[in-house]
Amino acid sequence: MKYTYQNGFTLIELIVTIGILAVLAVLALATLNPLQQFRKARDGERKSDLAQLQRVLEQYYQDHGSYPKSSVSNTITDFNGNSVVWGGSSGWAPYMNLVPKDPDSSRTYVYYAAGTTPQSYKLFSSLEVGPNDPQTCKADVANCQNNPTSVPYCTCGGVPAGVDCGANGVHYPCNYGVSSPNTTPDSSQ
Repeated sequence: MKYTYQNGFTLIELIVTIGILAVLAVLALATLNPLQQFRKARDGERKSDLAQLQRVLEQYYQDHGSYPKSSVSNTITDFNGNSVVWGGSSGWAPYMNLVPKDPDSSRTYVYYAAGTTPQSYKLFSSLEVGPNDPQTCKADVANCQNNPTSVPYCTCGGVPAGVDCGANGVHYPCNYGVSSPNTTPDSSQ
C-alpha cells in the first residue's frame, strides 16, 4: 500500500493559528484604541479652527481697532450687530467664507468679548480627551471631573458664568481656550 502525503493544515493547527491571530488582533486594537484616535482627530480639528479664528480676529482688529462684540449666545457679531452662526453658510465677509463649526453637533465654540469696543476676546472649545490633553485649561476648581453630568467639572477659568461648550441641550465643559494676545483664556478679564 502506498501512502500519499497531502500538504495542508490539520484542524488543530488551524485552531491554534486562528487563536494566535485573534490574540494579536485584540492586542493591536487595545494598543491603537481607534475611538481615542477619532477623539484626538476631532480635538485637532477644534484646535485648528480656533487658531484660524484667532488669525481672522487679529486681522479684524487691525482693520477696526477693536474685536467684534460677542452676542448673547456667545457667537461673533457681524458689522450690523447680527449674530454669526457657527458653520453658517452666510460666513463673516470679508474675513471668512465659512465660520468654523465644532465637528460634533452636540458641542459648540464659545466667543466672548466684553464691552462696546472690545480690546480682548476669548475663544473656547470642549476637547473630548479632556484633562488627558496637556493643552486643556487648568481648572480653578480642585478635584474637578471632565464629566458634564457631575459638578464641578473641568472648565477654563475665564468662561462667562452660566456658559458651557455644549449645544442642543447637552452640556460640555469649555476645557480648551485661546485668546487675544493681551490676555489668557484662564483669566477672568
